[in-house]
Order: sequence, then structure tokens, then C-alpha cells
Amino acid sequence: MSAESEYTCCMCYKAIDAHTHNGEVYWTSGHNAQPLVPQDTSDASMVEHGRCCDSCNGIVIQVRMMQAFGHHETAGMIAGMFHRAKTASDVIVAHMKTLEAFSILGGAEE
Repeated sequence: MSAESEYTCCMCYKAIDAHTHNGEVYWTSGHNAQPLVPQDTSDASMVEHGRCCDSCNGIVIQVRMMQAFGHHETAGMIAGMFHRAKTASDVIVAHMKTLEAFSILGGAEE
């Protein structure tokens, strides 16, 4: 198996890094990006597989935790931005808005 993954992250559109252990590649498919996967991937610019990179998986986990702890409205608003995306540009904008919101919520900006 190659150290390079054949997948592109469906959230940030960067290459998904392969996971290795002791120099051996054991996983190249990234993470399940649900619930932050666009529902309509018919545009040629869209990634169809619903897999994300390690960095974006952190965002996915935060949204899943919001859902698990009853913050359904906030999680739904975030997921909705991704669900409504029609092009890769829409997905990238949703990604950037989510990062900015988490940054503000985390106190990075005053």
C-alpha cells in the first residue's frame, strides 16, 4: 500500500494522509464525515465518498458530541451548511464558517 491516499477530504478538499504504524501503511481511507456530508454531490467539483482527513475529523467529532449532548439546533445548523452545499466552493465556505464559529466559541477571539 502506498503512503499516499487516493482520497481527497470531502470537507477541506486536501489530500487525506495515510495512517502508518512502525513505517507500515495500514489505512488510507480517512474518516467517516457524517453528519457533515453534502446531500447533493452531482456537481463535478464535489467529492462523493463522504470521507474526511484527520484535521476535519475533529470538527465532525465536535458536531457529533453536540448531537449526543442535546445541542441539536447548533449541530443541525452546522450540518445544514454542508447538506445544502452544491459545489466544492460551498463546502469549503461551510468548512471555514464552522472553523471560525468554533474558534469564537472557544474564546480565541474576543
